[in-house]
Amino acid sequence: MKSFFIMFTGCTRRQLDSERIKNYFVANNCVWCDSQTQADYIVVTTCGLSKYLETTSINNIINAKSHNGEVIVFGCLPAMNMAAISDVFEGKIVTTKDIERIDEFFPNFNTSFSEISDVNRAFEEPKTSLKQMIKRKIEKLDLYYPLKIYNIVTEIAKRIAYRRTNGPLTVHSYARRVGNPRLSIDFNNELFTLRISTGCLGKCSYCNIKRAIGPLKSKPIWFILDELKKGIASKKFRLNLVASDTGSYGLDIGATFPQLLDAILVADSRIIIQFIQDLHPKWLYRYKDDLIRIVGTKRIRSILTAVQSGSERILRLMNRCNHFPEYRRVIDAMKKAYPGLRLRSQVIVGFPTETEEDLLDTINFIKKCKFDEIDIFHYYETPTMDSAKIYPKVPEDLIRERIVRLYDALPVSMVKRPHQVINQRGL
Repeated sequence: MKSFFIMFTGCTRRQLDSERIKNYFVANNCVWCDSQTQADYIVVTTCGLSKYLETTSINNIINAKSHNGEVIVFGCLPAMNMAAISDVFEGKIVTTKDIERIDEFFPNFNTSFSEISDVNRAFEEPKTSLKQMIKRKIEKLDLYYPLKIYNIVTEIAKRIAYRRTNGPLTVHSYARRVGNPRLSIDFNNELFTLRISTGCLGKCSYCNIKRAIGPLKSKPIWFILDELKKGIASKKFRLNLVASDTGSYGLDIGATFPQLLDAILVADSRIIIQFIQDLHPKWLYRYKDDLIRIVGTKRIRSILTAVQSGSERILRLMNRCNHFPEYRRVIDAMKKAYPGLRLRSQVIVGFPTETEEDLLDTINFIKKCKFDEIDIFHYYETPTMDSAKIYPKVPEDLIRERIVRLYDALPVSMVKRPHQVINQRGL
């Protein structure tokens, strides 16, 4: 009997893909292996969102090659920056949008990948011990060592205090047992997940992900409701709604995102949508009346809607909508309809040509919108991005300085994992 192991780097959608790949191997009589050392097949799930994640993916590939198992590279990085992979790997590769072609590597498998249904929970990596976590954080110390040392010490103190009363602790158990899910605006793997579509309709100049995930492909509403029945049958009434471009749902099949929301909430009065992922501001603007009405039911608890910049000039260069006054009115109206609604947003610092005035516009806009959480991202560029052709570039040291200034200018409670964002951007 063959064994397999999955090395994971990436987003929630790739976690779902990795779990589906895991089910694919299990359906074909393979067994999960605790370590890549003994595995016959090693799947490396990759990400190209940032320099840090790209480097981590490449290092995982190199690590996998050092073992005896057959290596299969999967994910977004091959489509986003194949040159980075070609330097270290010439074996079997399958991109995100062509995931079903994994069958070509396993002609003797009886169950095809298309026969494996989408999953309702994400892939979980092996648990990390406290000692391993501390070692990894220390290894990442760099120019921002005061901030990082503070976070390491704080984390250790929390874990020691918890260990004294609750026994041994791991990264995953800490997140589940100590964190308050009602206060987190994020994907929660303990909830029932519905992936409503794949692909994207966006044309953001800084984004290369569409090369990897392809055009929009929505699941029919009836199909999603059939998946939902599984959760209801298991008494799971709190949901994650996941997609790469959530608000574009249905435009390829004659449906709309508000229609889907109505159908889900009507399916069972006990259903709560805990998290809606990646709702582009343009869809908030387009569906404002319906969304305000649906939020008013108090059955949608949190939304991730990435503004990316508070500068109208920068947003035009990003090829994103900039209906600032209307966007704020929609957010205010949703908050008024349901004061308990929590909103998370994201901003990119250091986009080409960004000025001090642009940064101040971003800070002021975020404060006015009163988001509950903010992700701060360092601008990252590859040659195939449209934004690579925009000049002048913002120097690296200035981007780092602006990230810290933005972090310092916002309430501490608003900024989500700033030290992790700095780490992930390779600063």
